[in-house]
Amino acid sequence: MVTVGFLLYPQLVLSSITLPAEMLRAADERARGQRLAGKELEIRMVSPAGTNIAAGVGMQLRPTHRFDQLKDVDLLYLPAIWRNPLPILSSQLRVLPLLQQLAKADRLLCAVGTGSYLLAEAGLLDAKPATTHWFFSTRFRRRYPAVQVKQRHLITRAGNLYCAGSINAVADLTGHFIEQFYNADIARQVEAQFSPEIRRPFRDAGFFEGEVNLHHDEAIADAEQFLQQQH
Repeated sequence: MVTVGFLLYPQLVLSSITLPAEMLRAADERARGQRLAGKELEIRMVSPAGTNIAAGVGMQLRPTHRFDQLKDVDLLYLPAIWRNPLPILSSQLRVLPLLQQLAKADRLLCAVGTGSYLLAEAGLLDAKPATTHWFFSTRFRRRYPAVQVKQRHLITRAGNLYCAGSINAVADLTGHFIEQFYNADIARQVEAQFSPEIRRPFRDAGFFEGEVNLHHDEAIADAEQFLQQQH
């Protein structure tokens, strides 16, 4: 069983839920076609209060599971928030202990855009690389000075903590998760279905803690590649 949760809160960006959820459903269909045992997908949509949530475009989202049913998910998405995330952040303090528990249990956490504020507020990004929506990156840096903000990277990974700075970036990350949960063949099929245009490979778009990361500037990147080849 592959169990994926989506945390619902007011003013979320709907596409930061619907796109990864649809990609995961497509992967599930292909896994069933290949008769992969133990890979059935369960998606859990949860709001802390158990009530319907108004998304940023005025649509209502209905939770499918209780809040305590997020404790054993394999992967939890924290969707992006429309406009200033701080009012929403202050109303979601109940989720911070849950995020800490999931991180300690090595569950995958994926924050989309300003959803990274929740990871930072929980203290999970201290001394770790992270990214967020470009418009809020300066404010994010001021609020969380202990976080290593990688403003020029759309994807960061610190152990089991992932941040995606855009909706396109979370699509790339979801392809990565699909490869982890299923296999590379299914991941490539789903990526081709949802994004047939040429995209940057997952590893070229991100900053990964503990690994050699190429600089965004092409000249420096070429120099780094040359140095890597010498070792």
